[in-house]
Order: sequence, then structure tokens, then C-alpha cells
Amino acid sequence: MKKSNIISFLALLLCLNSLGATINVNWGTTANYQKTQVNCYFTLSSGYIGTWSLPENAYVLQNNTTLGSDNLHVQWKNIEANANTIVIGAFYGGILNHWSDWTDRVIGPLTLNMPAPSFSSGSTLNIPCHATSPVSISLNSYINSATNGIDQGETITSHFEWTLPSGWQTTGGQTGTFVSASSINVIPPSSATTTTISVRPKAYSQYGPTVSLQITRNLNNFYISGENSVAYNSTVRYEVPSYPGVSYLWQLPLGWGGSSNENYIDVTTGCGTGDVKVTMTGCNDSKTSSLPVTSYMVPPSTTITGDPIVCSSGTQFKVDNVANGCSVTWQCSSNLSFDNQPGTPKTFTAIGTGAGWIKANVTATACGTTVLLPTKNIIWVGAPVITYISGPSSVNVNQPASFTAQLSFDSSPTNYYWTTSPSSGVTIYPDGRYASMSFANLGTYQVVARAQNSCGWSDYVITYVNVSNGYYLSISPNPITTEATIELVSTSTEKAMKETEWDLEVYDAMQTMKSKVQKIKSNRQTLSTSGWKDGVYIVRAIIGKDVISGKLVVKR
Repeated sequence: MKKSNIISFLALLLCLNSLGATINVNWGTTANYQKTQVNCYFTLSSGYIGTWSLPENAYVLQNNTTLGSDNLHVQWKNIEANANTIVIGAFYGGILNHWSDWTDRVIGPLTLNMPAPSFSSGSTLNIPCHATSPVSISLNSYINSATNGIDQGETITSHFEWTLPSGWQTTGGQTGTFVSASSINVIPPSSATTTTISVRPKAYSQYGPTVSLQITRNLNNFYISGENSVAYNSTVRYEVPSYPGVSYLWQLPLGWGGSSNENYIDVTTGCGTGDVKVTMTGCNDSKTSSLPVTSYMVPPSTTITGDPIVCSSGTQFKVDNVANGCSVTWQCSSNLSFDNQPGTPKTFTAIGTGAGWIKANVTATACGTTVLLPTKNIIWVGAPVITYISGPSSVNVNQPASFTAQLSFDSSPTNYYWTTSPSSGVTIYPDGRYASMSFANLGTYQVVARAQNSCGWSDYVITYVNVSNGYYLSISPNPITTEATIELVSTSTEKAMKETEWDLEVYDAMQTMKSKVQKIKSNRQTLSTSGWKDGVYIVRAIIGKDVISGKLVVKR
């Protein structure tokens, strides 16, 4: 605390006579010592007047500051620092002989009537029995809540006298009774005894009313820690806080095993669902907590793992994280085979081709429960199967022709092989399951394809194409950006192009017609591709009953 300040009020007085003047002090009718201010009236004794000059920390409420004033109503702050005594002084003098002298008046000590503080936690606080971790104890804001005065909303005092029970101390080592701020951190002893902590406000050497916080040392609400979804027939641990002098009673779901009188229990999980419960008794109290639990034979979302292609050499499939004491049984499609024994992992072999499937059931015999896992769909069993080759059955000499190896299912081929018989004069441009070919000679050709996946090569598949002496399309430039010339070229000297009438059609990859020109008399036609997307387009020339195809590539 600060020492009391000396506040002086100076007055220049004109003397009427040589009689001494005195300062009279009257406390204002609105005086409130719960505030941080002093509120009072000062007057000079009868017959004396003056001009008042105020010190820096004083605030005038009502007075006459002109020459001849003999009274002053004033407030000033910092009552905590000035709670001892205040000295009031003034010059005075007589009017007739115009001289002045000094007089003063000692006021105080002031008696402060401070309000009772309150705890932010309320009047009671529970600290778990035997807990010795630091705990914060604080007061609500201690301010002047009056609606009048210059100190409304200001702190009344920031000093408080605390008294701790025996065995308690602050984190700073203070014990017993001491002065501190409005918040302290205390270290409770290991105990289950109910006690109190008291506090009162302090201003200079004066104190306000004492209030007490009742400390109970009961059990707090608690939770069980541990997994709530666990594998069947496994060992798991559940745990709660540990306190000295507390007993623990555990209860487990039906069929689960384990016992303990400690703050933890190691459990062998059983079937189904239930609650793990524990009751803590001690510290003048008893509390129970429970945790809903479920046991599983396999973790949720478990699936059959393995390669989606099964070969004759065998492919392994398995179910992961199967609980102890559970068995796995299997089923499969007719184009697969296995040893018909339970267990995991399991090897399946291909005894046919096509799509297939595998199923697995996980069973806990002791529980009489079976879990059916999602079916594992097999994309393909065995080597690929090409059902046929699509493409034209007749083409003109030097006319490009496109062929496609058609699969009945997606057997995940990684390689394709294309050839022709005879192969002389044939140019092949392979592109996976697609191939573009050009035949320089007349005759009948075999177009041959086969495919390979991780199980091996498929059988050869053959289609036939007849190469005749007729027409073919010449596209220039190709690829193009905006415009190309389509030329119908005759391979026969017996046909005059000027006598031939033909139609031109162009389609995109989705078989949408992009352009159509009919009854073309010339052997050349200009084609604009402005606004077309980049890609491959099919160009068709129709001459009577004959259709000639070619590919046009747009690339900008």
C-alpha cells in the first residue's frame, strides 16, 4: 500500500481582522465509503472568504470559485492510498488590514465500509480427493458498482488477505494468512477432508468483510478410457483415474472375462455387445461410469483381398484381421477351384474362363454368429478371350481399313498381337485392341489377332477381308487444322472418274454426322473443319452400293 497523500487546498484570503480562521469539514450526504473516492464539503469559519485553488487529483462537484467564496464541495480518488488521514490547509486573512496566515485541518482516519467479495466458482468448489495438482481460485471483479460518482466501475482495491487451511500452500510457497491479488494458485494436500479457504479485501490498514469458499474433496465425474469396438477373443485394457483410498468394482458384458480391484482391468472380450462398468467408492462418495462396447469377428469394412484376375497357376485371396477363435469358409464360381477347406489365406485356380466371384464367411462358433463379407468379383478367370474381330469384309487396294479385337468381358489384356496371311504388301498400324491396315495387292487375306494378360495368351482369332481393284480415299493434308481435300481415287483404268457420282459423309467418334455432301460430280471435294474438336473422324464415300472409309485427324 502507498502512504497517505497530503492534499492541500490553497485559498487567497483578504483579512477583515486578525482573528484566526478554521476549516470546517462536512461529509456529503451522498458519501459512500464503498467507493474509491472521498466526497465532502469544505468551509471556512464565519467571516472569511477566498478563492479556492484545487490540487490535481480533486474534482469539484459544486462551489463558487470567484473571489469571496467560503465553501467547496469536492471529491477525490484513491481512497485506498489515503485511507489513513488527510490534511486540509488554506491561507486566510482579514479584510481591513489585508494580511493572510495559514490554517489546516487533519481529517481522518477514514473508516472504509468495503463490500464483501465473491468467488468466481461460487461458494463451493470440489477438488478430487487426494489430488495434489495446482488449482486456481479467483474472485469476481471487485469494482464500484454504484451509479453515481467519478469512480463508477473502478477497482475498489487490488489487495486481499487470504487464509489457507493447514497443509495447503500456493504455488509460490505461501501458507497460512498472507496478502495477495484477487487470484491465487493453490496446491491441495493429499486428503479427503472438507475444509474452507477465506479471504477479505484490504485497503491500507483496513479490511472488508471475510468470505469463505467451502472446499469439498469428493470424487469427480469420470470416464472409462479404452476401445469401444474390439476384436472378439482379444485382450484389451480399460482404465479410470487412480486415487488413494478409493476402491474399484468392475462389471463386464456377459461372456467377457476379467477381474480387478484396481483402477484398470485387462479384459478377454466375448461375443456381442454390452457395457463395461466401474464403480469408484471413497472420499465420502461413490460414482459409476459405463462404456458401451462391441466385439467384432473382423473389423468393420473388412473385404476379401486378392488380384481380380485368377490364372490356372493359382491366385491367393485372404481375409485380414480375423479374430482369434473364428474360422473362415469359402465359396466360388464354377470356373474357379479351391481345396474346400476353411482358413485364410486361400488359393483359387482357374478351371475355365470368363467372369467369376469369391465369397467368404467368418464364423465364431462359441457365439453362434457368422459374418458374410462382401462378394469379391473376379474380373476374369484365365487367359483373355477374343470373341471376334470387327472390321470391313472387303476393301479396295491401298484403302486404309480398321479392325477391332472384340472381348466378351474385360479380361485386362496387357498386350495384343496383329498379323495377316499372306503378309506381303500389307502395312499394319497396331494400337492395342485396334489396328489399321492397308493392302497393296488384290486377293483374300486373313486378319489375325490374339491378346495377353497375366495368365497368358489367348487363342488366335481370324477374320477375312477381300481386297479388290476399285476406289480409295486420299485425304490431304492429314492431320489438318481447318480445311482438307478429299479425293476419290480409282484403282481401275476402266472407270472414268468424270462419269462417277458419289456422296461424302463425315462422322465423329460418337458416330454423330458432322458433314454430308451429296451428288458430287468431281473426284475432289473440299471439307471445312472449322469449329470441330481435335480428334479422329471417319470419312465415308458412297458410290452406288459401295462404301469406302478413311480416317481424318483434326489437330490444331
